[in-house]
Amino acid sequence: MSAFYAKRAALAAKKIAKFGAAVVLCRTPLTGEYDPGTASPGQGVEVRHPCKAVLSLPGSICSGVRFNDGSTVLAGDKIAILGVPEMPFIPAVGDTLEIKGESWTVVQEMHVQPGGEYVLFKVLVRK
Repeated sequence: MSAFYAKRAALAAKKIAKFGAAVVLCRTPLTGEYDPGTASPGQGVEVRHPCKAVLSLPGSICSGVRFNDGSTVLAGDKIAILGVPEMPFIPAVGDTLEIKGESWTVVQEMHVQPGGEYVLFKVLVRK
C-alpha cells in the first residue's frame, strides 16, 4: 500500500474505532461438498469477526453514493462503513452483520480503493 493511502486507511480506521458502534461481521463459507439432504453445497464453520462500524441510513452521510441503480435500496436499510486494517476478509454479498444483537444481511458492497488500495468498505445491509 502506498504511504499516502496507508495514512488515509489508518485515519479512517482510527475514526471508525473512536466513533463507530460495536458490530460482528459473520461469514459462513460453503464447503463445496454436496449435501443430498438439503440438495445444496454443505455449510462450513461460521467465521465471526468483532469490529466497529459507522452506521447510517442511506442518504444521510453517503448522499450521492449509488450501490447500483438505486432500485434495491429499501426503507429500513442501513449503510455500514468498516475500516480496512481490522478486516480478516473483504465483506461480500451474503455476509451478515450483527448490530445490537440483530442479524443484518449484506445486500450490496462498495470498496473504496483509490489507486487500487483499500481504504474502507461500505456495505448496504438489510434485515
